[in-house]
Amino acid sequence: MSEKDKKGAGGKGVRLLRGLASLRITEAILLWIALMCIAATVIPQAPYRPTAGVSPAGRVMMLLSLKDVFHSLWFLAPVAVLALNMSACMWVRMGRRGSTRGGAMPRTSLSEVNLPAGSDLERVMEGLRGLISAGPAPAVRDREEPPVLMGEKGSLRRFAPLLVHGSIFFILVGVALAFTGFKGTVEIPEGETRDVATLYDGTPVHLGFALRCNAFDIEYYKNGMPKEYRSRITFIRNGRSEQEKSVLVNHPVSFQGILFSQSGYNQLAEASLTVEGPSGAQSLLAVEGSMIEVEDTPFRIHVMRVVQDMMRMGPGVQLLVEGPESRQVLWLFRDIKAISKRYPGITDKVPQFNPSLIKPYTFVLDGVTMRNTTILGVNRDPGVPFVAVGAVLFIAGITMIFLMAHERVWVLVERDRGGLKVTLARRINGRPVPVDVHLVERVKGLGGRSS
Repeated sequence: MSEKDKKGAGGKGVRLLRGLASLRITEAILLWIALMCIAATVIPQAPYRPTAGVSPAGRVMMLLSLKDVFHSLWFLAPVAVLALNMSACMWVRMGRRGSTRGGAMPRTSLSEVNLPAGSDLERVMEGLRGLISAGPAPAVRDREEPPVLMGEKGSLRRFAPLLVHGSIFFILVGVALAFTGFKGTVEIPEGETRDVATLYDGTPVHLGFALRCNAFDIEYYKNGMPKEYRSRITFIRNGRSEQEKSVLVNHPVSFQGILFSQSGYNQLAEASLTVEGPSGAQSLLAVEGSMIEVEDTPFRIHVMRVVQDMMRMGPGVQLLVEGPESRQVLWLFRDIKAISKRYPGITDKVPQFNPSLIKPYTFVLDGVTMRNTTILGVNRDPGVPFVAVGAVLFIAGITMIFLMAHERVWVLVERDRGGLKVTLARRINGRPVPVDVHLVERVKGLGGRSS
């Protein structure tokens, strides 16, 4: 490729970046994002829809649906364009800073001072340097003939727009990284361990470590309403207990980049069963929704229900017993002898109440106990540090914009009719403003011959 072609390609790239940095594009994108936020408020949202088993065409339709605006292309695409727009704005602004070397002298709001004939140029220039050098850390620059001086104060404010643009870019990066995280819950019975969380769309995810609920404590108000509840959790990695922390409402804890918060609790009914058969008796623990297997039998037992008081007949458990050729529903009651005395012949009329229905085994319910389970919210968001950095940069940039002033003063010295003509210009925060009257008066006092 020739030098001419390279320059042409580079020029097209520069024009493309300048076009992408257009303020009109920024305004249009922000307006569209605002409209999407309004749509998300008006249209009922379902942000946690299961994706397992959904076809590629179905996933495309989900990306185009307005029922999950903040995960749709209608929101994500303009956010990506906004990130490019912010990057282009920063590039253009930095390019301008490097090429202007302090900016051109304004052509408006000029003040002219005519010094009398015989005024010494060197003495006047030295005096002007001293005048425009007043203030914290100024920069004075000489130019080519005719001599031009420039004094500058508050130059750090020039970086404020870059900080604000950069903060938005960091926040957008944090938003993008948030999609690589997950949100869900993990339910842990007191005294047990779990290493799998359930996402809000129903997808299970392995945490890479385990959590054990050592204890769950509840405090109540006098009216019986829960006042406070907390979980004492041990984090276990590679089989070793690493940390023990208390999780309270509004007091989350973090481990391995995952935030755990107290989301709720349940009370788990657990039944103690004994199965008596030809080979002896076996003791089992049954939790609602679980499946248990009895040794040396062809049966699989599904625990359908565990209740503390079934129709005023005391603790009861409903089992679905699956055999090789049949399925039987069986209700077990702890006080079946007392029930049989109260209702003679009930086990004949309702065979499901007969604990010896499945020959040659007899099922006995020893009791039902209630056990607390803690429900922890699980949130992994790798974008949080980026959003935090963006927030700090934004506050710093806005503070600099409102509390700092970037002032530049230009002085042009020319010979005029035997004397000197001094032209002064001033900018504050990039805008031409009238030169300070006191500075003009001090410049007038520089006229005269050298001694």
